[in-house]
Amino acid sequence: MLGEGVIQSVTAASEAEWGGPLLVTGFVAFVLLAGMWALSVVHGYAGVPHLRPDRVPQRFALALHCATTASIAAVAAALGGVVAHSGESLESPQRWLLCGAVATWFGLGTLANLVSSGLTLARPALWGTSGIAVPLLIGVAGDDLTGTAVVAYLALVVLVLIGVERRQQRADRPT
Repeated sequence: MLGEGVIQSVTAASEAEWGGPLLVTGFVAFVLLAGMWALSVVHGYAGVPHLRPDRVPQRFALALHCATTASIAAVAAALGGVVAHSGESLESPQRWLLCGAVATWFGLGTLANLVSSGLTLARPALWGTSGIAVPLLIGVAGDDLTGTAVVAYLALVVLVLIGVERRQQRADRPT
């Protein structure tokens, strides 16, 4: 599904006016998609961020994978519209589709973390406050933001959480 996001963005870019806003929008859209891929595949299992193999029944992992894929498909659809209208404000329904899909994806990752690692609350709290609350706040208060800014803020949240995951992996390694 992440490849679909790239295809949506490239297709929209092929029909848009080339210039700085389009390049910036395309770049931040790619960063968002690549970051979601990294959290889903490198720091997850079955395409679900934080899910660990053999910690949940396979049917539960499959259900989480299906829901995660649906949220990424919604992100892909929204990104196509953002790229097509680079530098312009997003209409409320499109902003909500993008922000809601990202918040849902982070919510599924938070659920997977709780299920996979027991009831340690540090990471789920971080994912909940940054990965869920920030996109929802942008959805509510982002009327004046351009589509590029919305995607850039969402990409920044993803990049920060990748940094947290990498730091945690280094701390978990035996010395």
